[in-house]
Amino acid sequence: MNLRSFAFAILLSLFSTTLLADDLTSRQTQEIDSYISKLINAEDDELYDLANTIRFSGLSDKRLFEKVAEILKKKHQQLLEIKKPDDQSVNQVKILIMALASSGNSEYWVTLNSILEASSNRNVRNRAHESMKNISFYQKRNTIMQNYDSLLENQSLQTKRTLNLLQSDDRKMSRYGAEDIHRIGSTDASVLEWMAAQLELQAHHAENKLHVDMLAWYCKALAKVDKEKYSPLLNKIIKDKSIHSKIRKHAKKALKAN
Repeated sequence: MNLRSFAFAILLSLFSTTLLADDLTSRQTQEIDSYISKLINAEDDELYDLANTIRFSGLSDKRLFEKVAEILKKKHQQLLEIKKPDDQSVNQVKILIMALASSGNSEYWVTLNSILEASSNRNVRNRAHESMKNISFYQKRNTIMQNYDSLLENQSLQTKRTLNLLQSDDRKMSRYGAEDIHRIGSTDASVLEWMAAQLELQAHHAENKLHVDMLAWYCKALAKVDKEKYSPLLNKIIKDKSIHSKIRKHAKKALKAN
């Protein structure tokens, strides 16, 4: 390759990198805009579900969480004005508290602390107290999830973030990712396929209690999201006495669960 060709290759590489970066920024902006638009219009169960989705998203965008904080303050003020608040009103405030903490932004400690001090509802106070303590965990989680270096062209940002968490070298984070999938009850098919492949690969080689626990959650997540597809794999694990008993036990329980 002559000097001119080499220089052209470098320029082409830089141009492609810029285009990829611009595309990623555009996709991120669209994702945040979509969440904010939905938050503005959401009420009741829809608001609860949306806040819960945001909590598990791995996002930390300031625009998004300023809107979450705004809605949380509004809903909490409404709660304070109700003599006998209903469960739905309390639960909305609680899930918004958790969503705000999931930003991993310590600036929101002040907001959560103000709710802790002002609320007359013990459940809300307890949730605010716990969520304040979890902010540093979410900061670490979000850092892991927001690595888009190997993002595939047709892969959603959420799928990439979920896989990042599952593929983390920190097995506590990988276990947490599987727990999240189990709680939500849904994820992209490619995520399930990755988990199933890893379960088959690692089931006979669990190194310690944490590793066993992580793989048990893989079983539970697979069964929760797509029991029909993954029941053959889970039944295979249940019958294999060389696999740790806890993994087999949770695979069996997962298949029996509704």
